[in-house]
Parts: sequence; C-alpha cells; structure tokens
Amino acid sequence: MQPEQKSDSDVIIRMLYYCTEPRHQTQIMSYCEIDAAQFKKYVQHCMKRNLVKIEVDEEGSDEYVVTEHGAEVLGTAAEIMGVLGIEKGELK
Repeated sequence: MQPEQKSDSDVIIRMLYYCTEPRHQTQIMSYCEIDAAQFKKYVQHCMKRNLVKIEVDEEGSDEYVVTEHGAEVLGTAAEIMGVLGIEKGELK
C-alpha cells in the first residue's frame, strides 16, 4: 500500500503553518513528509510569492519563517477551512 499523496496546496499550507516559528529544512521536510527535491520546489514557490523568507540562526544555519504576507494568507486559509468545516488538526 502506498502512502497517501498530498496535494501541492496541502503541503504548502502545512509548510506555512509549521513555519510560523523559524524552522530548518530538515524539520520542514519531516513535518510535511517531503524529500529534498520537493522541499526545494515548495520553498521556492513560497519565496517567489513572499510567503516565506530565510533567516539565519545563531549558528549561521538557514531557517525558514513565514512573512507578514504569509501570515495574512494563513489567516485567509483558516477562514476558508472554517467555512468548509476542516479542522487545522486535519493538516497533521
């Protein structure tokens, strides 16, 4: 039996929710259940649209965090999910 395939929008919403706090690439990949190639695709998509930005942590490693615009998009997504009756916990 193959694992359930998530849609691009599911992965992006999960990534945005998870990155409301700064996260490293490996953390995001694990949480979103994606590989490095998929991570690159999704993070580039989000960065092009000003949803996620890179910050550097104290050790000099890249961390990804939502932008102000990304937080606005998450708010809209939460409203839509509420109307559709989808719980945030269903994204996990």
